[in-house]
Amino acid sequence: MTGVQTCALPISALYNAVGRGLALRLVADKASAITPEYSPLMLLVRKALTDSGAIKTVGDMKGRKFGNISPGGSGDSLTNELMKTAGLGFKDIEPVYLPPPQLAAAFENGALDISIMTEPFSSVLVKRGVAKLWARCGDVYPGMQVAAIYYGKSFLENRAAGQKFMNAYIRASRVYNDSLANGKFAGALGDKVIEILAKHTGQTNLQLIRDATPHGLNPDGGVLIPSLRKDFDFFRERGLIETDVKFESVIDNSFAEAAAKALGPYRKG
Repeated sequence: MTGVQTCALPISALYNAVGRGLALRLVADKASAITPEYSPLMLLVRKALTDSGAIKTVGDMKGRKFGNISPGGSGDSLTNELMKTAGLGFKDIEPVYLPPPQLAAAFENGALDISIMTEPFSSVLVKRGVAKLWARCGDVYPGMQVAAIYYGKSFLENRAAGQKFMNAYIRASRVYNDSLANGKFAGALGDKVIEILAKHTGQTNLQLIRDATPHGLNPDGGVLIPSLRKDFDFFRERGLIETDVKFESVIDNSFAEAAAKALGPYRKG
């Protein structure tokens, strides 16, 4: 594997891959809850269950079917953090793993009770009256790292090329941050970023993007190490990390640090 890739994070498989010798490093934030109002993941509860009073508290979620995108990923760690608020844990729910479109369909037909969802699926389900927004991931797990940029062998070995990409990426991330205000794409560059998102996702309903909750993104680029370390320990406790990989060997914020230094302090536009 070479060059730059994106990866939903943290995932136990990535740590195992590095432990088996693959040259991969997490180098920059791709989506995070760096501030609570900007959250990549939403916790939804089926509205019929909240309306009936069947689910009033996190404790009522014990034993319930809990939708998520993939095993051994950041959603599992978020679920664990949620259940810990009621003195429970990941072992106390029944996980169901499906891709986002199928998660939404399963939610609508009543096959799931609670689910971790991404935008725009979460906003659509709430608007349809199928789901109630229980919490944003930033409310439950402040500073959560959900997705990141990782570098492969070629960028790690050709540092000049890797640095050029990172400089451009962090300039772009600052444009993205200039589009944010009040938990929406309502900043100075909001309309511009909405147009870019619409163009590259094929989404023709611009209002859907305006109503969505954007994910957070570190304007200085680096991954959020405390979150990644917490998730790494959680995966190890569950026996999902099968190698002797060291957490520190997977993280490299030096590209982002160099880019932020070259660009100077971020000042919101």
